[in-house]
Amino acid sequence: MGTQRKRKTGKILGIIGMCAGVAAGGLGVATAPDWLQTAVESEAGTPQRTDAGLGSAVVAAVELGITPLDGAREVNPAVGPSVKAVHGTLKDVELVPAAGGKAVSGTISADGSTWSTLDPLEFNTEYRYGFTVVDGAGRETRKTQSFTTVSTANEANALVFPRDGSIMGSGQPIEINFSEPVADKAAMEQAVKISVSSGQEVLGPQSADPP
Repeated sequence: MGTQRKRKTGKILGIIGMCAGVAAGGLGVATAPDWLQTAVESEAGTPQRTDAGLGSAVVAAVELGITPLDGAREVNPAVGPSVKAVHGTLKDVELVPAAGGKAVSGTISADGSTWSTLDPLEFNTEYRYGFTVVDGAGRETRKTQSFTTVSTANEANALVFPRDGSIMGSGQPIEINFSEPVADKAAMEQAVKISVSSGQEVLGPQSADPP
């Protein structure tokens, strides 16, 4: 009986000692840095951080949608490059020829999420992107990448009929034949403008598939 009482007394004293250690911060709190193995960057000053502590980050990672892709080749210069950021904003966006020259003009949307070009690109030219992304905590990340437009040999040509100086009847249609397939026919038709000096009525453009 005496031995059993001593064991029970020892267990009780052991439990009391563990509780005292936790209350004093000797367990758990003291070992938190060992669990992390690295410093946690503070987000206390951001609008998205409302609770103190060692909780996981509450600022969502920025996702980027970039056109063209990094390293892309034979890019159609008629398709304007763009950069879109989700969970972040864009600043200091620059698109320039790799060999040097004037930067391509662009505009950033009102919410700062999207940048798109205003000027057409050149054929057979390597371009380099450079832009800064800002996440919800105000942290900035610089990104760079490049792409190359299609070579001049693959540029589409247009053949107009009747030819300049030809004498035709008043009902002769004007034909424009392209050397490459037209991907956006509606946009092409909107871009074609025809006027006549005689005041003759001109019907709108009509597309036709090649035979």
